[in-house]
Amino acid sequence: MLAERTEELRQFKARADALQELGRQANSSPLAEQQAITAYRDLKSEIDERHQQHKRAMLAEPGAWFESLFQNGLRKAHSAMKSPTQTSPKNPRWVSSVMDLRSEIDDHLARLKKGSAHD
Repeated sequence: MLAERTEELRQFKARADALQELGRQANSSPLAEQQAITAYRDLKSEIDERHQQHKRAMLAEPGAWFESLFQNGLRKAHSAMKSPTQTSPKNPRWVSSVMDLRSEIDDHLARLKKGSAHD
């Protein structure tokens, strides 16, 4: 289960990295700008949905330490995405939100790795 949770966060991280690249391209491409807005909205929605799903599962059956850490990572990743979903990637708040998202995921991946070394 730990490996699955770690992989899930890595996939969100890869999508955040791709989102950041789309944001860079948006400065010179209206198509990339629209793609970035859509990708941001979709990622924010999926992280929230996964957070809610995992939260319900944790209430039904509390899990191992890494499940709580994963839950916290999803919550913080979603919270980091402060920019409204229709904000242009040219907006500094959008850029900041994506950077904060990547940072939160990196932090929780490091915590999972550190915790697994002690198991």
